[in-house]
Amino acid sequence: MEGIGGIEAGLAEVLAPPSQGGLRFPLIVKHPSGYSSVGMTKNSKVTNEQQLREQVSLLVQQFGGALIEEFIAGREFTVLVVEEPAAPPAGSAAAACMAKVHGGSSSNGAGEGAKRGGQGNAKDAAADLDPDLSSFRLVVYTPVECAFGPGEDFKHFDLKWTDYESLSWFPCAGPALAERLKEAARNTFIATRGTSYGRCDFRVDAAGDIYLLEINSNCAVLYPPGLHGSVDYIMSLDPSRDQLAFIRTIIASALERHRLKQRKEAAAAGGDVDAAERAGSGGGAGGWGLRAVVPIKAGEVVQRGEQRKHVLASKGFVQRCWPEGSRQREWFDGYAFPLNDDVCITWSDDPKEWMPLNHSCDPNTWFVGLDIVARRDVALGEQITIDYATFCVEHMTAFDCCCGSAACRGRVGGLDYVADWVGDAYGHHVSGYVAAKRRAAGKQPQAGAAAAGHSGAASGVAAGNWTQH
Repeated sequence: MEGIGGIEAGLAEVLAPPSQGGLRFPLIVKHPSGYSSVGMTKNSKVTNEQQLREQVSLLVQQFGGALIEEFIAGREFTVLVVEEPAAPPAGSAAAACMAKVHGGSSSNGAGEGAKRGGQGNAKDAAADLDPDLSSFRLVVYTPVECAFGPGEDFKHFDLKWTDYESLSWFPCAGPALAERLKEAARNTFIATRGTSYGRCDFRVDAAGDIYLLEINSNCAVLYPPGLHGSVDYIMSLDPSRDQLAFIRTIIASALERHRLKQRKEAAAAGGDVDAAERAGSGGGAGGWGLRAVVPIKAGEVVQRGEQRKHVLASKGFVQRCWPEGSRQREWFDGYAFPLNDDVCITWSDDPKEWMPLNHSCDPNTWFVGLDIVARRDVALGEQITIDYATFCVEHMTAFDCCCGSAACRGRVGGLDYVADWVGDAYGHHVSGYVAAKRRAAGKQPQAGAAAAGHSGAASGVAAGNWTQH
């Protein structure tokens, strides 16, 4: 609740019966967006309405608002999560940092390393969330428990900064609980799209249920010897993952993230390759196309479609605003990417985001979900192509193909997607819309159709969001 005008409305919600969304006493009253226990005193834990109103009034006067939560009675734990590059390129600065962390090897060392989401039999949740995350793995440190002194049961400002000697830390004693806390911390880091490192604070109640208090994305670390906070204590439990290893790891992660954000540049020998030059083969992109400015391996992502912004238009809008015969309607009929019967992805107003993919009857890319992935190795300078039958349907304007492949079918039309050979050649590697329409027509992907890998590494083509064919 923030501002004087919102106090009573906020309190009414808090004090409502739990069946109507209200909270149960005891409650804790916090800074609305604070850190380091700023604004919290021992009286911040309240057990009745009068105490609640007093604490809310104090915080509103001091900070303009207050955050009210149910107080979770129980044991308090904290878990450190640090990401590291999974496979930085040999010779890179990130690889050099990680070699020092791992003693010159590429293994995970003594820490518990995992691709973001799990290791071994654990589900790789991050790969489901975002393929980009496969470039990193998480190291989850040993959970530690905070032991409070007599009369204390939460960290208020004075306890944290003045009477801290009454606090003590020790490793989580129960292996099963430790694993549950690690999994909770890992999932929290992934769900909040964490980067670099973060410390997750939990409460465990008498029933053994785990409650997340917060994830601190900029937790205090590197205190002077003898004044260690929780993170320094955690690092002291594993000499192979001490403060120096931590610094090297977060630097390596930052370097690798920076590297992955860079646009791929053509090598000196191939510097005359233009990623959007006039294309002399294929068809469907108005003569423009894309070429690889670096070699692309089979399974690498060529154009990221998952979790990206797209420009959408409904067919109703198109019919109302772009009449038959208009240039916009012509472009829509030729270039729109259908998501379903009513909605299509269209082109951005910014030409820099256009990524015109030409058609080939034997293309070097295909679909993996919404991503366009290399179907086979793509050489430097090779044109990026896709078969329009894998995502275009009836509304597409037909054209004569000049791809020159042995499989060239001469004429490419909007009904190609329903042909039997589409299942033979591409299997599940078609758009979701085409797959649904093929199922409705009684067509199924063939079991023998090859499947492409999905490496998660963006390939070397011109920058942009999506394909316009």
